[in-house]
Amino acid sequence: MNSVNPNRTAELNAELFNLQVAMVQQNNLAFFKDLESFLKKYRIDESIRSFVVGEVFRHRDSSCVPQYHGDNFAAWLAKPAKKKVISINFDGLQPSDEFVLPESMKDSEIQKAAGSKPMAEQLFWLLLFCLIVEPELGKKHFFYELSKEKYYIFHAQLDSDEVVTVSVDWDGDEWDCDADRFDDVGAWSGGCVFVSLATAVA
Repeated sequence: MNSVNPNRTAELNAELFNLQVAMVQQNNLAFFKDLESFLKKYRIDESIRSFVVGEVFRHRDSSCVPQYHGDNFAAWLAKPAKKKVISINFDGLQPSDEFVLPESMKDSEIQKAAGSKPMAEQLFWLLLFCLIVEPELGKKHFFYELSKEKYYIFHAQLDSDEVVTVSVDWDGDEWDCDADRFDDVGAWSGGCVFVSLATAVA
C-alpha cells in the first residue's frame, strides 16, 4: 500500500490555494459559478431520503432526464403514481439481477426461467429512479447500470395488484418507457434483458 506523503500533500494544497487566490484576484468568478452549477447538477445528495414520482418521471420535460412515456406507461404507471412519495431506502435489498432471454419468451416463461416474481410498485420506482435518474446510486447500491445498447424488461405489481411489464430502452436521445399487461404480448424477443430485484433473505 502506498503511504501518504504529508509534505507533498501540503505542497499540492498550497498550489491549489494559490490558484484559487489568483483567480479571485483576476475577478474570474465565472469559473467558480460554473463549477458550482456542475456540482449541483451531478452531485448525488444522499441526505435526500425520498422523491415524488411526478417530479422526476415526466414525458419529454427538459427539466428531467430525457424520457419518452408511451401511452400505457403514462396511463397505468406515471399518471396514477404522480404524487406518490418513494422512500430512498436500500436496507435489506440485494443487487439487481439480469436474465438475458435466450429466445423469444412470454412473461410467465421469463419468470419461471429467472426464478423471479414481480416487484412491488414502490420498489420498481426506486429501482427505475436509480437506473435512469440517478445512475450513480444504481451502481453504488444495486451494482447495476443500464446500457444504451440494450432493451430491458421489468415486471411490476402495481398497488392495484395488477401486474404489468415495463420495457425500457434508449431511443436516440431519450429513455423510452412503455408498458404492457403481463403475458399480453405474444413473446419478448431473444436478447432482451430482464431485470429483477429481490429482498434479502433474513
